[in-house]
Amino acid sequence: MKKLFAAACALALLFALCGCNAKAPDPTASTSGYIAQRNGLYYFLNGDDQNKLYQMDENLKNRRRLSDLTNTAPWLAAMQWSGNKLFYLQTTRPEKGADVICTLYCYDLTWHKEMKVLDGPISCYALDNHWIYFTTDTASWAIYKARLDGSHRSVLYTIDDFMSPWALQMSGNRLYYCRDEEIFEMNPLTGKLADSWGVYPLGPMLVDGQWIYCVREDTQEHIALYKFNTTDPDAENHGVKILSGAGDFSIAGENLYYAVYSKRSKTTNIYRADINGQAPQWITAGSSPIVLGNYLFYWDLNSKMAWKRVKAS
Repeated sequence: MKKLFAAACALALLFALCGCNAKAPDPTASTSGYIAQRNGLYYFLNGDDQNKLYQMDENLKNRRRLSDLTNTAPWLAAMQWSGNKLFYLQTTRPEKGADVICTLYCYDLTWHKEMKVLDGPISCYALDNHWIYFTTDTASWAIYKARLDGSHRSVLYTIDDFMSPWALQMSGNRLYYCRDEEIFEMNPLTGKLADSWGVYPLGPMLVDGQWIYCVREDTQEHIALYKFNTTDPDAENHGVKILSGAGDFSIAGENLYYAVYSKRSKTTNIYRADINGQAPQWITAGSSPIVLGNYLFYWDLNSKMAWKRVKAS
């Protein structure tokens, strides 16, 4: 079980980097964040040009480069909006074999200007209309906050052990995050914890209204997607398993889009089901599903980690 927990925590950190959502958007929320949409345009890291930031129209045409910064690991972009600013993690690898370092940048659609917001290493972040909440890959385990321009950086909450928080997410006026065996709810104005649930999260997590969706251990060899009602005082014991084997996932209206790895075929496939995991339908081979409008975007693992899209329904 310890080996599974350690492996799942590593996966969870990767998924957290890919999909810490600023809030639970309605009607779509995702644990991945390598592409974003605003006013009929897509924003993405272009694999044909060293993963630099580009925009394109809804027909995937008229591509225009917005940045000269290259990215080593575009799947860790964790794109998020705050107002008219697109935030994302710019990734570099100092030398071959070294860990990827994530630095927070934003692109201002009003002024058509890119700026560095926070120096790395940033491990995870979330946004509201005024603040950035983030953790760092350092020995000081804490949740920090800074203004949207990176100023007024301070410690919001200090962790009293070696387990760093991951999967930060804003929902409503509360900050949620995973750490060790629990999911925590915090008041970001005061830095005080409001609630916690010992649900043993091992992978991606999303907060959608009063529901928390998270990947946790199902058996000693398998994981599953569960949901918990945050208004239930005994939520830890009333969690509902809705999908077996699910990894990264998206919520779009009343549907779930999720990826499942098959050990037998050694492939990862994306499925669609209703919000309770019923009536699953296979969509395509791939991982990291994101629904934007009428389209499902995903990573094609057979094309050097290039993203593709299909009709969402």
